[in-house]
Amino acid sequence: MNSTATLALPAALASEGMPWGIGWLQRILESAGVTSDWIPWEAVWLVQFFLLVCLAFHLLERKGPRIFPERRPGPFHHGWRADLAATILHGPVLSGLLEIAAVGLLLWIPALAAPGMASWPWAVQFLIFFLAIDFLRYWLHRWHHASPFLWRLHRVHHSAEEMTFFTSSRFHLGEALLVYVALPLPFKLAGLSPSVLMVYAALDLAKGFWQHANWRNSIGVANLFISSAEQHWWHHARDGEGMNANFGSFLSIWDRMFGTFYWRPGQWPRQVGIDGVTHFPRSYLGRFLSAWRSNDEFRSPDQPAARAESSKGVNVSAPYEDSGRAAHEDIEARAV
Repeated sequence: MNSTATLALPAALASEGMPWGIGWLQRILESAGVTSDWIPWEAVWLVQFFLLVCLAFHLLERKGPRIFPERRPGPFHHGWRADLAATILHGPVLSGLLEIAAVGLLLWIPALAAPGMASWPWAVQFLIFFLAIDFLRYWLHRWHHASPFLWRLHRVHHSAEEMTFFTSSRFHLGEALLVYVALPLPFKLAGLSPSVLMVYAALDLAKGFWQHANWRNSIGVANLFISSAEQHWWHHARDGEGMNANFGSFLSIWDRMFGTFYWRPGQWPRQVGIDGVTHFPRSYLGRFLSAWRSNDEFRSPDQPAARAESSKGVNVSAPYEDSGRAAHEDIEARAV
């Protein structure tokens, strides 16, 4: 496999060295006399990684202790077909849009070409991209809860009334465009190695599965630095202090820094979803069109109308005196 086929991955991740490498597939094709130069190997690698991670978390949900024991394990929850459609459509489509946007902008405005990052060591590129994107995703996530317009996109993700690892794929196309195209585009223009994007995408996939899986687990005091399932399930809570906290993607340091950190060791929410919203669309098209409809249209007739549209009716731009600071002080005390 040539260097372009592996996207110039660092030696530890290159074709034959990948723990779940794709060199075996190339050898099969070549033995059959089929040329493999036209195959997008990075996409093949990500698909293989996706299937293996799906299997791993399905087994964890089936064999491990569950947060909601009464919920059936695995990806076949309510609305799973739309979640699968989102995974298939958003992955290849948004990756292609990122490439098209980068090429189109460079052709339109050549001065944007600033391949400064291309000459940097791979590890430096990855570290800078990882930290910068994580910081930007924290604020974008928080704005999705504060803005009535952005909340109509983000509530698709929060509409899940039962959580499995596959819930991590439930996003509105509009939000996915912001997260997976708009945010990484400047780094793409700056010459970021494609392999950095690929490795980040793989880690982001596994992280999302872990945070949403119906699998009771704990990372202890590492919660002070890592955004874990323990924190993220509280973010999905239907009510209570934690539902408007824990906006971090990979790292919880941003939540601690800006007062939105919430963690109760050994405790999990009793219900997830959006309070009162019980008839949210389960089809991909229905979820896409939901951005033009209010919460009240998805409520049961006996449910009262919501007084506010943003973030389940709570103003997340207000200080987090109770949920963030108190939790932070409590965890600091436990860590000493």
